[in-house]
Amino acid sequence: MQTLMYGLSAFVALLGTAAIIVGQFRPRTFGGGRGRAALIGLAVFLCGAYGVSRFEPTHIRQGREQREQAAARDAAARNADYAARQAAAAADAAAARQQAETERRAAEERAAAEEAARLEAERAARIAEDKERERVLATLPAVQRMRPPSDRVALDAWREAERHTAPCMVRDPRKQRECEWYTEEFRRDYLRARAGIYLAQRNVAYRLSGPGNPADREHYTGVIADLIQSCAWRLVILSSPHIETGIGDNDNMRTTCGRLTAAGQSDAAVRARQIMRLIAVEPVRNPPPRR
Repeated sequence: MQTLMYGLSAFVALLGTAAIIVGQFRPRTFGGGRGRAALIGLAVFLCGAYGVSRFEPTHIRQGREQREQAAARDAAARNADYAARQAAAAADAAAARQQAETERRAAEERAAAEEAARLEAERAARIAEDKERERVLATLPAVQRMRPPSDRVALDAWREAERHTAPCMVRDPRKQRECEWYTEEFRRDYLRARAGIYLAQRNVAYRLSGPGNPADREHYTGVIADLIQSCAWRLVILSSPHIETGIGDNDNMRTTCGRLTAAGQSDAAVRARQIMRLIAVEPVRNPPPRR
C-alpha cells in the first residue's frame, strides 16, 4: 500500500510539473493566464512532492541514507587524507629546517675551530719568531743611546726629536739594529739641524718624509713620518743662507710639499718660520757629532 501511495504521489508531482510547463505555453488550457496556470501546476506539484516524502518506501529511504552515509564517510576520508598529507608536509619541512640549522651550526663550529687553530698557529709562530729575533739580537752589538742633554735649549730640541720617534719592532733582527741606529742618528741630526747645520737639516727632512709607520714591521726605520714637519724643514733649508743649497733642494721641497693639501702647506710654512726663529734666537750650542 505504501509503495502504491508513493507511486501515485510521484505521478501527481509529475502532473504538477507538466501543468507548469503546459501553462507557460498554452495558458488557456486552465482557463486563465500564465500566472494561474503556474499556481495550479505548483499546487499539484507540492501535493505530489509531499506524498513522495510521506510515503517513501523503506528500502528507498534506507538506500538514500546509505548513500548519504557513504558520501559522508568518503568526505571524512578525503579530509583525513588531506590533513595527513598536510601534517606530513609540515613534518618534512620542520625536519628540513632542523637539518639545515644543524648543518649551519656544525659549519659555524668548524669555521670557529679552524679560526681558533689558525690564530693559535699564528701566535705560536710569532712567539717562535720573537724568540729567534731575541736570540739573534743578543749576538749583535747594541746601539748606545744618547743621553738627554743638560743644556735647556738642547734638551728642548732633543724632546722634539723624541716626539718623532717610536720604539723599533722590526721582524728582522739585523733591520732592528739598523732601525735603532737610524733612530739614534735622527736624534743627533735633529740637534745638529737646530744648530743650523745644512746636512743635518737635509737628513731630518728626508727621515720625516717616511716610510714611518711603527706598525710596519718590515720597513719601519725608527722615525714617524710627518710630511708637514718634513716640508717645514725643506722650507727652512731654502730660506737659510747655506752655501751648500742647490737646485736639488728646491726639487725636494716641491716633491715633499706637493704631497700636502693647501692647508697642510700653510701649516708647514708656519712651522718653518717657528724653526727659523728658534735657530736664530736659541740655536743648539755644541751639537753632538755624527758617528
